[in-house]
Amino acid sequence: MSTGPQPSHPSADHLRFDRNDLHRFMQTAWPERADAYDPDRFSIFEPSACRYHYPVGVDDLRPGETVSGPTLMRLADTVAYALILGHLGDAALAVTTSLSIDFLRRPVGPVIVTDCQMVKLGRSLAVFRVAMVSTADDGEPRLDRPEAVANVTYSLALT
Repeated sequence: MSTGPQPSHPSADHLRFDRNDLHRFMQTAWPERADAYDPDRFSIFEPSACRYHYPVGVDDLRPGETVSGPTLMRLADTVAYALILGHLGDAALAVTTSLSIDFLRRPVGPVIVTDCQMVKLGRSLAVFRVAMVSTADDGEPRLDRPEAVANVTYSLALT
């Protein structure tokens, strides 16, 4: 796990887990979903921000080859959870209290890139804004034209 002095209360300026620590933790805490937290899926994982690349599968599609709304909601929750764990460490009991999403354009994949920004890290709540956009496997995401934008709030049970 990350070394060095850590503030007693989580800080928006400091990660307790890097992307590799996060994956190791998830392999123990939630092995059924650990693959979703593979370190290679994160091109950015830093204080208050992460970028995640999700390869769209056939189970993620609606008729017409459109990425489904539930898939995008799951992605928004996944990246917010990853970032809150990065800040809190082994706080697997942080829970989603609110998730709202606006679908702006038709997402088609083959990769969905999610850009997650921490808006606030308080004593009892953490708030995130997540932008999602389709891109080619090797393409640069056009995050200035998101296909969906979500706001995610987590309740923190700090010990």
